[in-house]
Amino acid sequence: MFHTGNDRFHQPSNVLASTAGYLDTLLATTPIKETLMSSENRNDERFTKQERWTVLTTVLGSGLAFIEGSAVNLAVPALQETFGGDVLGPQWVIESYALVLAACMLLGGALCDRWGTRRVFGWGVAIFAAASLWCGIAGSLTNLVIARALQGLGGALLMPGSLALLGNVIARERRGKAIGIWSAFSAVSLGLGLVAGGWLIDNAGWRAIFLINVPPALFILWILRSSVPADKIDPDHDKVDWIGAITATLALTLLTYGIIESSRLGWKDPQVIFSLLGCLPLFVFFFFWESRTRDPMLPLALFQDRNFTGANLLTLLIYSSLGASLLFMPMNFLQIQHYTATQAGLAILPFVFIMAFVSQYIGKIVDKVGARILLTVGPTIAGLGYFLLVIPGTDAHYWRDLFPAIFLQGIGMSMTVTPLVTTVLSAAPTSELGIASGINNAASRLAMVLSVAIAGPIAIAVFGMDLQKDLEKIGVSETIKQEILEKQTDLAAIELPTDLPESQAEAVNATIADAFIASFRAIMILSGGIAILGVVLAYFMIGIKKKELVEQKEEIQNLDAHAM
Repeated sequence: MFHTGNDRFHQPSNVLASTAGYLDTLLATTPIKETLMSSENRNDERFTKQERWTVLTTVLGSGLAFIEGSAVNLAVPALQETFGGDVLGPQWVIESYALVLAACMLLGGALCDRWGTRRVFGWGVAIFAAASLWCGIAGSLTNLVIARALQGLGGALLMPGSLALLGNVIARERRGKAIGIWSAFSAVSLGLGLVAGGWLIDNAGWRAIFLINVPPALFILWILRSSVPADKIDPDHDKVDWIGAITATLALTLLTYGIIESSRLGWKDPQVIFSLLGCLPLFVFFFFWESRTRDPMLPLALFQDRNFTGANLLTLLIYSSLGASLLFMPMNFLQIQHYTATQAGLAILPFVFIMAFVSQYIGKIVDKVGARILLTVGPTIAGLGYFLLVIPGTDAHYWRDLFPAIFLQGIGMSMTVTPLVTTVLSAAPTSELGIASGINNAASRLAMVLSVAIAGPIAIAVFGMDLQKDLEKIGVSETIKQEILEKQTDLAAIELPTDLPESQAEAVNATIADAFIASFRAIMILSGGIAILGVVLAYFMIGIKKKELVEQKEEIQNLDAHAM
């Protein structure tokens, strides 16, 4: 599936240089047009020197996790070549990271609130760097899987810590702008992972995508210690709710494992059933304990805020629609449109760079008008993008048929991600920013995993029904038809039976492609429908006006002042 060769990516140093320059521009300037700025508050909208260093630290730290996540996906064939065996072993190199990351995200957020955001974020970066070094020198697949799980732990500490640092250090009137920059560079990181990661795998081997994390991690730790202020820790609020933490981590581990394995084993497999049923009593006990304990890991009062609850529910919906789309779009590009791996990556890059460009503007707009209008318009535009992908067939022209949909998805997600995060952080008191960020990060991770588990069986079912109907039309023998249908879980990657008459091969290939397009359309309709459902949720649960946002912030500031 992934092609190798020196011509795959050209001049990676230019990509890195332009990305660094782009970040420097974001941090040094105020990107909103003058029409959105009044002369009396223009100076207040510029970052202080300390805030700039904090934004730089958080985008680089979270960028490590984003880049690694997209780069490692390209390494599966190389891992198979190194360690042998089928795709299942290398797949767990990806899934062990996703499992621990999702399971420990709440713990990471809670530790930020108890032991200090800067400290826990630093631990996360250090653990991620050490695990990256271990991954780079791993001599067996088992060691690599364990090291990747440790990377997931580091990511679970640094991801909520990065947003909590922004909440702690950045002034409220500039927080939306900072989160916009964080979102923009997160998008750039995903694209950079595809480009630089692919080039490293082709030219330096898969170990390089792990070893390259160590130098920037050391740089981040140096900035963190020298230029980012330590947050104040309330001595009456520094005890960790270990019972709640362990229970939540175990429950999320079972839930995530069950969802991940359901896509491979099916929902009726005993392992999947045990995992999904086993997490239920743990969640029940967790919420019971959190409602009774004196110093809970997860303050349930957070969910009494309609904005906070609505933003996290919307996160589940928006990232579920995105996850399903991002799973099947590359398959369409590679297997139906017959793009090379490089062309498939480039085809998705407009989505990434549109998010990177637009997000920096959206952050400031959130500070001006509030979140509700953006959180209704954004998912609507993204939903239209998904629905547009229902139209193209097996011979789609990229610029005419595919790019408009990808463009709308990028615009829609750009208008959604930053307001979501800003709403979550604005709804939480300063002392609970860590756990608030952890909840939102956990929601997005679980949504992505869940979308793959749900969309996969739906796509296979639609593919199988359409394939069976069309195979009967072209008159293949019953034996060949059953042999093909037995491989329907491979979707468009089905290998034709060796005894298939040559005269029917072209027709069967066309039938398989048409069946995949039918399943692809079903998933795009599902993604679009979920996005539109998010519009309804945002309209009824997220505050609408700037006045409401200001009043909420003033109330939180008063609460914080009384608590100090």
